[in-house]
Amino acid sequence: MGGLSSGCRRACRRAGTAGEGVEFDTDVAILEFRPGVGGTEGSIFAYELMQMYSSYCVSAMLKMATLKEVMEEGTQAPGIKSAKCKVTGPGAYHKLICESGVHKVIRVPETEAKGRLHSSTAQMIVTPEIPMEFELVEKELEYQYMRASGAGGQHVNTTDSACRIIHTPSQIQVTCQEDRNQHRNRDTARQMMKEKLFQIQLEAHLDKMATYRD
Repeated sequence: MGGLSSGCRRACRRAGTAGEGVEFDTDVAILEFRPGVGGTEGSIFAYELMQMYSSYCVSAMLKMATLKEVMEEGTQAPGIKSAKCKVTGPGAYHKLICESGVHKVIRVPETEAKGRLHSSTAQMIVTPEIPMEFELVEKELEYQYMRASGAGGQHVNTTDSACRIIHTPSQIQVTCQEDRNQHRNRDTARQMMKEKLFQIQLEAHLDKMATYRD
């Protein structure tokens, strides 16, 4: 994680605006960690990946704060289902954007009694903090409410607490059923939709800038 390739540095220098006049703070980066393949070992690796970047931030003079962390239960070592962190400091987004992607580890897990190698992956997503100027257009959103699926308690599964939002122009959908409260799920789903649409706009702008440079 020390230096960036020249290609990465060029890509990072293009960041700083999401297009259409919406700028973002390059001294702030939002990191999301999610387990990939590997089952329990994947959740353990995702947790270790988060700890590794926490150590990197210390050495890079950046500050990393955990915004949300959902731990995996029943693992021999700490593991996560998902986590979101906020990194602040000079050039935080530039320093981390090229670390975004799927990370892989091949090792003998602590849970492996026969000493066999296993492959596990975890995903780290790096995005800028969404600027206050970026807002959802209400007339483009369709709200649907339904009962939560899966385990979660009797109250969760017998009330229409889950919320799905559809962005009608793009047909992008997000669903939240983390909470027993419909309004809180709706607020979370709105934030998820906001993040998705902002990321799409940002990627489109970077692709456009790359085309101009080529």
